[in-house]
Amino acid sequence: MFTEEITSCLEQKEILLTRILDLTKQIEVRCQEPEVDLGHFLDQRAALMERVNKCNRLIDSRLEQMEPRDRERCAAVMELRIPESACTAETEQKAFSICTRILSLFEQAAAIDRSARESLRLQSEEAKKKLSELRTPKKQPELFSSNR
Repeated sequence: MFTEEITSCLEQKEILLTRILDLTKQIEVRCQEPEVDLGHFLDQRAALMERVNKCNRLIDSRLEQMEPRDRERCAAVMELRIPESACTAETEQKAFSICTRILSLFEQAAAIDRSARESLRLQSEEAKKKLSELRTPKKQPELFSSNR
């Protein structure tokens, strides 16, 4: 049921998501620095995400070529909609295992990304507050007052 090509795509997705997670961790660290420049990291991550999407499209096209029953079974395994114990074929077990790791990598990257975004939001608010304070004219004491 699971073709070697689909399994290879799943393995590639796992590798790509591991790299995305690593980049996301680096982004989180950079967000803690006083001057944040994420351009290079975000570009790399976007390129990796595009490669994940390419894997997804290839998997979808291969699933479309299957018989409906096999297609539904593969989708259920990849979406973890069935228990691991129900994966009887070795290829199903392997796909289930890879998809479990993929889900974990995705969840970890998403959580770290949310944390980094929140850190950036707080830094941005603090910078806006400081800028606003600098723009607000402060009342200066008069040096030469006529009230003597």
